[in-house]
Formats: sequence, C-alpha cells, structure tokens
Amino acid sequence: MNSHGQALMEYILLISVISLMFISILRSDQFQDVFGEEANFFKQMRIKMAYEYRHGISRKKGNNDPTNNSYAGRHETYTNGSTTRFFITKKPYEK
Repeated sequence: MNSHGQALMEYILLISVISLMFISILRSDQFQDVFGEEANFFKQMRIKMAYEYRHGISRKKGNNDPTNNSYAGRHETYTNGSTTRFFITKKPYEK
C-alpha cells in the first residue's frame, strides 16, 4: 500500500481547514471592530497620539482637543499659568 499519497492528502486537508478557520476569524465582526478599516480602537489611538504630539502632555480620557488642530495662543508644555519650564540667561550672550 502507498501511504505517501494519504499523508499528502491529510496535510492538504489540514491546511485547508486551518485556512478556513483563519479566514472566518479575519472576516468576523468582532475582529473588524478592532482591526478593520474603521476600527474604533485605532481611531481612538490616533486621536490620543495626535493630541499628545501636538500638546506634549497626555490627553485625559473624554477630553477633547480644544485647539481644533490649530494653535489657540496657549500651550500647556510652554507655560502653566505664570510659570514656564524654559529659561533665559541673566546676561545676554556676547556678540
């Protein structure tokens, strides 16, 4: 008896079953909600990262970006009320 053909057929069937399972997972609604084109997970991550890049501080949950993608005259990492994290020299540099 030739068992080589049977082993090859079993491997083909095994690969096809695994492929069908993989495709059904990729096309499921739950998977698309997390990793799909309009995934809420990545949309929220993009909003959070854009805010943190623009302002230099972490965005609090539910806090919208008040600047609406533009500079509004106040930057949280430059000044916080009357204090600033930047400094200048006491004497001007020599020219």
